[in-house]
Amino acid sequence: MAVALHSVTESPRMSAAVLKPLASVPGKGGAASNGKVTSQQKLTTARRVIFGIEVEQEIVFRGWELGKSYTRKVTLKNVIFQGQKLHFQAPTSEAFTTLYPKLITLSPGTSFVIPVTFKPVERQVYDDALVFQTTDGGTFEVPLRGLLPEFRLSLPESLHLGVGATHDRISSCFEVVNESELETPFYWKFEPPFDIQSSKGVIAPFKKQQVTATFVPDDAKRYILDSILLYGDKYQHSAKLRLEGVSKYPQVMFYINGCALEEVTSADGNLIVDFGKVAFGDSRDRMIELRNPTTVGATVEVSRMDKTHPIDWVFECPIKKRPIPGKKVLHVTLRFSPKLPWTTSVEYFHVRVSNKCGNLVIKCIGESLGPRVTASCGLINFFQLMAGQTATQPLKLENHSDQDVCYMFDTDPETSVFHFDRPNGVVPSKSHVQIVVTFRPFLPIQYYRRVSLLVPDQEPIFIDLLGTCHDIHLRPVILQAQHLRLFRLRNERGLGYYSPEQLDEFIRAKKVEVGEDDSLLVREAEQWEGLCEPAQQLPPWKEFFFADGHADIVFNVPHVALETTHLDFGRVELGPGGEVRTVCLKNNTKGAVLFNWLQPTGPTQPSFTAQPTFVEVPAGGSATIAVSFRPEATDKIYACELEGFAYFKSQRDFQIVNEKTVAPPFCLTLKCSGHTFQPKSEPFQPRFLFDREQLVFPSVNVDEMFFRSVSMFNSGDAPIYFRVTDLNAPFAIKPANGVVRVGEYQVFSVKCVPNRMDQFVSTLNLALNERTDIEAKIPLLGSADKATVFMENKGELYFPPTNLGNCLSRCYPIKNTSRVPLLFEWHVHHTQSDVISVSPSSGRLEPNESLAQTWTFSPKAAGKTLLKPNLVVQGVSRTGALMQKASFPARIIGSGSEGGISAVEAYIDYGTMVVGSSAVRPITLVNNSDCAVFYKLVVSVVIDGPYDAKDLAEDPSTLELSQIEGWLQARCKQLIRATVRPMRRVQYQHRLAYFLMTNPDADGDCRPLFSEPRHLCHLLSTGVYPSLTATDVQGWGSARRLKKKLLWDYFSVDSLNLSLQADPTPAELIYTVATRQSFCRTPRVLTRAVLDFNFGAAPFGSDESSVHLLLENPGHVTAEFQFLMPEELQMDLEFWAETGEYTEEELHHLKVQGQRLFSVTPSKGQLEPGAQVVIRAAYSHRVPGTDRLPVLLKVNKGREILINFVGVTTEPGRQYLHFHSKKHTFNPVPIGEPNPSLQVYDLYNGGDTTLSFKVDCSSLVESRLENFDYQVLECLTPSGEIPAGRSFELLFKFSPLEARTYVFDLPIQIVDGETALISFCGLGFDRRALGDSQPDVDLAERPTVASRQAIPLQDQLAVLSEERLSFSNVPVFSRNRRVVFLNNTSLDRPAQFQWHVTHRSHSQIVTIVPARGRLEPGESTLCHLILVPDSDPKFYDLDLICEVQDLVRLRQYEEDIRDWQEELRKAEEEFTITEKDTEMENKRKVAKPQSKPKSQSSASSGSKYRKDLSLQAELRKPQRPAPFLLHLGVTAQSHNIHDFQAQFPDLWDSVCLDRTLVQTQRVNGGSVEATAAPTTAVPAEDFEGEIVELAVSNVLHSLLGDSDLLAAIAAVHSEPAPFYHQLPQAQPSPGLRAACGSGASASAEGGASAAASQRSSSSTMAAAAAPASGSGGAADSVRSIRASSASAAGVDRASCEAEELEKEKVLTTAQFGTLCESVLENILLNIVSEANQREFDITARPRLIALPPRRKPQPQSQRTPQSSQR
Repeated sequence: MAVALHSVTESPRMSAAVLKPLASVPGKGGAASNGKVTSQQKLTTARRVIFGIEVEQEIVFRGWELGKSYTRKVTLKNVIFQGQKLHFQAPTSEAFTTLYPKLITLSPGTSFVIPVTFKPVERQVYDDALVFQTTDGGTFEVPLRGLLPEFRLSLPESLHLGVGATHDRISSCFEVVNESELETPFYWKFEPPFDIQSSKGVIAPFKKQQVTATFVPDDAKRYILDSILLYGDKYQHSAKLRLEGVSKYPQVMFYINGCALEEVTSADGNLIVDFGKVAFGDSRDRMIELRNPTTVGATVEVSRMDKTHPIDWVFECPIKKRPIPGKKVLHVTLRFSPKLPWTTSVEYFHVRVSNKCGNLVIKCIGESLGPRVTASCGLINFFQLMAGQTATQPLKLENHSDQDVCYMFDTDPETSVFHFDRPNGVVPSKSHVQIVVTFRPFLPIQYYRRVSLLVPDQEPIFIDLLGTCHDIHLRPVILQAQHLRLFRLRNERGLGYYSPEQLDEFIRAKKVEVGEDDSLLVREAEQWEGLCEPAQQLPPWKEFFFADGHADIVFNVPHVALETTHLDFGRVELGPGGEVRTVCLKNNTKGAVLFNWLQPTGPTQPSFTAQPTFVEVPAGGSATIAVSFRPEATDKIYACELEGFAYFKSQRDFQIVNEKTVAPPFCLTLKCSGHTFQPKSEPFQPRFLFDREQLVFPSVNVDEMFFRSVSMFNSGDAPIYFRVTDLNAPFAIKPANGVVRVGEYQVFSVKCVPNRMDQFVSTLNLALNERTDIEAKIPLLGSADKATVFMENKGELYFPPTNLGNCLSRCYPIKNTSRVPLLFEWHVHHTQSDVISVSPSSGRLEPNESLAQTWTFSPKAAGKTLLKPNLVVQGVSRTGALMQKASFPARIIGSGSEGGISAVEAYIDYGTMVVGSSAVRPITLVNNSDCAVFYKLVVSVVIDGPYDAKDLAEDPSTLELSQIEGWLQARCKQLIRATVRPMRRVQYQHRLAYFLMTNPDADGDCRPLFSEPRHLCHLLSTGVYPSLTATDVQGWGSARRLKKKLLWDYFSVDSLNLSLQADPTPAELIYTVATRQSFCRTPRVLTRAVLDFNFGAAPFGSDESSVHLLLENPGHVTAEFQFLMPEELQMDLEFWAETGEYTEEELHHLKVQGQRLFSVTPSKGQLEPGAQVVIRAAYSHRVPGTDRLPVLLKVNKGREILINFVGVTTEPGRQYLHFHSKKHTFNPVPIGEPNPSLQVYDLYNGGDTTLSFKVDCSSLVESRLENFDYQVLECLTPSGEIPAGRSFELLFKFSPLEARTYVFDLPIQIVDGETALISFCGLGFDRRALGDSQPDVDLAERPTVASRQAIPLQDQLAVLSEERLSFSNVPVFSRNRRVVFLNNTSLDRPAQFQWHVTHRSHSQIVTIVPARGRLEPGESTLCHLILVPDSDPKFYDLDLICEVQDLVRLRQYEEDIRDWQEELRKAEEEFTITEKDTEMENKRKVAKPQSKPKSQSSASSGSKYRKDLSLQAELRKPQRPAPFLLHLGVTAQSHNIHDFQAQFPDLWDSVCLDRTLVQTQRVNGGSVEATAAPTTAVPAEDFEGEIVELAVSNVLHSLLGDSDLLAAIAAVHSEPAPFYHQLPQAQPSPGLRAACGSGASASAEGGASAAASQRSSSSTMAAAAAPASGSGGAADSVRSIRASSASAAGVDRASCEAEELEKEKVLTTAQFGTLCESVLENILLNIVSEANQREFDITARPRLIALPPRRKPQPQSQRTPQSSQR
C-alpha cells in the first residue's frame, strides 16, 4: 500500500483526501481561460455514490499560477430508479466561481454538469466546498481545493524482506514515487542489519525510483527497524519505512550411506569416509548427503586442507561452493583415484557452512590394489627329448584382481626353443588364461631358460624352463630341478663359477664337502684364496633389471654374457651383403664353456643371423660373434631375438658327470632390430595406447631403487618401432628400444634411484617409427624423502592440575608430513612411566595422516612435574626398507593437587510437597581445589513416618539427580537439578555424598579414590497430601435450634476430619477434579470413606436447614476441593447411548436434584495453607419425606469422600422421632464399679407436635436373666414426652459384669406411632488387668467439638467467648466455676440477653449469673457459670441457650404493634362509604323497582358495613422479631467422692466441695432428693387448673390491695441489707431456675442477689457466717461472738480461752467455708469484670513504689499519751 506524503500543513478536511495518490492522465474538464494546463495538472478524480447521486470525491487544482483561471467540472449522475431534486450552495471563497444556485432535477440515469472555475489571487492554499441538499433532507458536499506545489513522495509503509540465514544477504526492491511537480532530493537514514542502496539521490517530478533494501543479520531473531527518508530542498520532510526481517541459524546435517554424522565420526571429531579397497587404475565415488532441515538457505564450501604436492592428490571433490536452499538436499561426491598400487592414501577436506554456522573436517581413507597375477607353476621340465621331437606343457595365468591385466613374456616365440602359444595378451579380472608351452630342440644339449613374465605394476614372475635333447651320438645329463636347486646354492656360496670337474677336484681335496641335501659346502672359506664372491639373492625387480650385467649397477657377474643384449641396426639399405655387426661373448667362469647359437629354421632365410653358430670359449676368455642383418624389402621394420646356450664342456656326456656338480646351461639372448625406411618415405603412423597418463613413484630413501611399469598397446595395423630418448637420471627404463608387434602389449619397466633428498620430475620420451612429429611422452615423478612429523605447539603439552590418585587425559595429534609411511614410537624414561603414558605408544602413520594420541597424566605427588618424552620415527619405503630414524623431543608439563568438592548449601529444604508431585531445586557444587575432579554422587535416605520399613523399601526412588557423575573443573561451580518426588506422607532426609573417581575407561568403568563417601549436603522434604479439616460448625434456620454437639455428630465432623487426614488410596488418585466423571448415572465409588451429612428433621414449610461448615487448610500446600453432585459426575451422553431405564435410587436422585433440595455453596474452592472457607450446606423443607443424595467431596491429589446428604421433612401433624444414628456406644465402664456414671442418649422430636414415647425394656430383662440376675443396663427414663423441636435425655446406667462388649437392641416406640430399633453397645474392662492401658473414659478431656465460634452468622449481634465448657472429672457436690464472656459485636445496636436451660432438671445443677441483662453496642459482659453435680455420678452434656434480642428491632416491633392496635381500633370504630357503593345501590334500585321494606334495606346495608369492618379487622399483625440463639455446651463427668479421690488424687486439692450439701445428704440418710431434686409435677385436669388460677389471682389481688403490705414493701428498699442476706449466695441462683418459667421476677431476684453480693465486705465476713437455712448451731455461734465482743475488756483468762474455742468452732463450720469461698469468688469476679471493662490492664507489669524513709522509733519516755492510746 502506498501512502502519499505531504510537506505542508493542511486542514483536517483536506488531509483526509490527499492521502490517496493521483494518477497523471489527461483531464476531462474545460480548458483554462488564460493559462496552460499540463498533463500533470489534468488529474483523474475518484468518484463516489451518496444518496443515489454519483459525484466526484473532490476537485483538486494543482500547478496553478497567479492571475490565471482554471476550470473543472463537477458531474452529478442519478444512479437510482427514481427522480431526484437537488439544491446547491456556491462556494464561499472568491477564488472559486460556479453557476448561480438553482434547483437541479435529475431523472433516473441522467447527469448534470456544474463547471467550477478557480482563479487564485494569492499564493496560498485554497479550501472550499460545493454543498448539495436533497429534497429528503440529505446533505453532502464536494471539497474544492487549490494546492500549492509541494514535495511529496510516496513509498510503502513497510517492507518485509522475508526469512534468511544469519550472515546471509537478502535483498528486496520497492519504489519511491514523486507525486509532486517538484524535483525532489532525498537521502535515507537506516541502521544495521538493514542497508539501502542508492541512499541518496534526486527524483524527477512524477517519476519513480527503484530502491533496493538489503538485510544482512548477524544474529537469529526478528528485526523490526524504521528507516527514515528525508526529502525536500532542505530535507525538512520525512517519511518512515518499517523494515522487517527474520533471521534464523542455518543447519546442515551430514549423512553418509544413510548414517548420521555421529555414527561415522572418529575420536577427533572428523567425518570418516572410507573408500575401501580400489583397484589401481579405477576410481570409486562416495556420496555425502547434506540436508538442510531449516527454512533458510545455507552455502557449503568444500576445500582441501592438505598443503601437499598435487602429485599426491588421489581424492577429488568436484564441488567447491554450492548453496543449499531450505528443506533441500545437496549431494557432495568424493572420488578416489589411486595413483600408486598397493598404497594407503589419506587426505582431508574442510567443509565450511556459510554464515559462520560451523564447519566439518572430512577424512578420506582409501587403499589401492595393484594387479595380482600368478602362474600355475614356476618351473616346467620337459625332461629328455630326441632331436627333432616336440613336447608341450600347460601354464595357467590367473588374475586375482578386479580389473583386466595385460601380460607379456619376455621372449620371442618365433626363434626360441621354448615356444609360448600366447606370449602376449590380457588376463580378465577374476579369471585365468591357459597357455601352452612347446619345447622343440634340434641340438643334443641341455636347455634351460629363465623367462620373465611382465605384468604392469607387479613384480616380474620368472618361469624356469628345463629340457634335455639327445641324439644317437651325444647324450648329456638329463637336466632336473634338483640340479637347478643345487647350482643356485653353489652360486650363493661362491662355487657357481667353477666347472663340474673342478668341483669334483675340490671334493676330492676336501675343500668342499657334500651336505645331507647333496649341496656343496665350503670348508675353511676364509683360508681359501681366490674363492669367488658369493652371489646375491636379488628380488625379482632387481633380477630382471640387473641379471644380464649391462646395467649401471652390477650385483652379480653373469657367468657368460654378451657385450649387449640389444642390437639396433637402425636404417639399412637393401643389398646382397646386408649389414654386419660384431658382439663380444665373455666367459666369466673358471672352466671352458661351449656356446651354440640356435639359428631359426624354415623355408625362408632369416633376416638376422649370428656367426659362428658354435664356439668354445676358455675360462675367462671371450669370443667375437658376427651378427648379420639382411633385409628383404623396403619400408619395413625387422625385429628378432637370437637365442644361444653356453654350457660347461665336461657336461657333453652324462657318463663323465657327477650328479652333485651338474650345472645348468646359460641362456644368452640378443634382440636385434632394424628398418628399411627410405629417407624420402614417411614411416608408418603409429597407433598406441598407454595405460596411464603419468608415472608417479613413491618417496624412497636416497639411493634406494623403486620400480614401476607402464604398458603400451599397439592398436594399429603395423608394428611400432620405439626408441627412448632423453631420459634423465634418476630414472632408467627397460627396454630402451624395440618393436611392438600388432595387437601386442609392450611392458616398460622404469627404475627410479634418487641420489638426494629432493623431488625429481622427468619425461619418458619415446621416438616411434623414427618419426620426428610423433613422440610419446609420459611424465615421471619421483622423490627421496625423510621422516618428518608435525607436532602442535612445538611439541609442548600442558596438563592442568590433576587430582592425586586420578589421571587426566588429553588428546595430542601428530601428523606425518612426509611422503613415506612412518613407524613411530614414544620413548618415556622408565622413572616416569608411571606418571605419563600415551596411547597408542607406537604405530604406523600413512603419508599426510594425522593421529590423535591420548596422553594420560597420573601425578603421584603434589606440585609441578616436567616430563621429556621423545618421539622416534622411522620411514618405511614401499619396498619395505627402513629409513634412518629421527627423534622429535616433546615437553609435557603438569601438576598434581588434592581435589574435593562441596555444596554451597549444607541443607536444602524442599518444604512440604504433595505426594506424587515433584519439585526441583538446584544444588550448587563447588570445586575449590586447583584441579578438575571426576565425582560420583551417592544418595542415602532416612524416612521418618508411620509406615513399615518393608513397604518403604518397595517404593521407587524419591530423589532424582540430573547428573550422577561428571567432571567439575577447578575453581568452578556446577548446578545439578535435584528432583524430589515424595511417594508417601513422610519426612525424607536425603543425604548426598560423593566419591572422587578415577577416569572412566573404554568400557565406562571407574573406581573410587577412597573407601567411604564424603558428605556433601542434606535434602529435606516432607510429603503430604492436600488436607482439609473442619474446625467449626454452625446451624442456621431450622438447624439453629440444634446444639453444637448434636450438629457436630449429625455432620460426622469427627469422621470427616479422620477421613481427610488419612492417606488416599491409589484408586482415589487416578482422577483429578476435572476428570472425575463417569458414564453411569450413579458414579463408581473409589473410596471407602463414606459418611453422612444429616440435616435433621423439621416440619414441612419450616425454614431452610442451613449448616455452615468451616473448612481450614491445616497443611502447607494448596488444597483444591470440590463437592461433586451426581449430575456433575455423569458425562453427557448422546441420545442413542441412553438406556432409558432408571432404578428407584436413580429416580430418587433425579427428584432431589431436580427440585434442588440440597445445595452446597461454594461447591468448589482453593485454599492456600492456613486459609479458611465457610461451606454452606442447605436442605429445603419443601417436600415431605426422607431425602438422600450422594455427594462426592474430591480433594485434588488427595482424598475422595462420599458424603450422603440426608434430610427429613415431616408432614404437618405427624409425630416423628429423629435418630441421627441407629447405633450408640456407651462410654467404657470398669467392672465392679459400685456407682457407675449415668449415661445419656438424646432423642429429638423433629415434628411439629408433642409426642410421647416409651422404651421397650424387655430385652434388658432377658439380659438380666442371662447375667445371673444382674442388671447390666438399666434405663432410668423409659418413657416421656418431647415437645416439638426439643430433645429428651434417655438416662442409662451401664454396670458391666464382665470385661467384654455388650450389645443391647432396644425398641423405642412413639405412642400411637412408629417404632425404631436402636442398638446400644457398652464396653466393660478390668481396671486391674489393663493398668495404664485402660480405655480413656474422660470424654471431657477430648474436646473434639470446637469450643469457640469461628463462623460469623447473619444477624448475630452477640458472641460467646466459649461455646463449649469442659469441667472434666469432678466429684459430686463440688462447686465448679467457669467464666464466659458475652460480647456485643455490633457498633450501633444494643441487645438484651436471657439464659435458658433445655431441661428443667438442669436448673438444679448449673447456675449462670446474670441470667439476663442488656448489652450496649460493643459492650462485653461476664457470665459466671457454676456447676454443682448432684449425688449420682453422671456424664453431663448440658446445653444452655442464650436468647439475644436486637433492641432496635424490638422497639421497631413495639411501634409496629402499637400502630397495628391503633389501626385495629380504627377499623372497629370507623367505616367509610364511597361513591362506588352509592352507585351500586342505585343500580340495584333501577334493576328492582319493587323496593323492599325499609327495614330490610337497612339491614342489608348494615351487613355490608359489618363486612368492611371484618376486612379491616384482618389486618396483618406484626411478627415479633425472633431472638438469636446462642448455645453453650457444658460437659462434665461426676464421680463419687471416694472414687474421685482414688482415681484422681492429683486433682483433689483443687476441688471445692459444697459441704452444706454433703451435710444435708448425711442428715437425710444419704439422699438429696428432698433438697436437690425438683418437685414432681402433679397431673391435673383443665378445670382444676382454672380453679387454682382463680384462687391464686384472688389472693394476689387482695395482697396488692392491702395498704400495710405496700408500705412494708416500700420500707424494705430503704433498709440496709442485713449481713445474713449474703449467705444464700452459695445456693443455686433462683434466677436461672425461674428462667424456664416466669422471667421478670427471677431476673429481679437475681439482680438483687448480685448487687448484695457486690456490697459484701470483709467487715461483715464474721457476721455472715450464719447459715442460709437459718440453722440453730450457726445462729448460736454468731450470738456467742457478739457477746464475747461486748464484754472483751472485762473477762478473765478462762473466758478468753472459751472465746478462742468458739472461734475455731465457727471457722470449721461448712457455712463459714462456703461464705469465705463466695467472698473470694466475688473478689476475683470483680477483678476480671473490671479488667473486661478495661478499667485497668491486667497484663501490665507491676510497678515498683519507692517508700519514704522509715522514721526512727521514739523512746518510750517521749511517747505521748495520745500515741500510747492509739
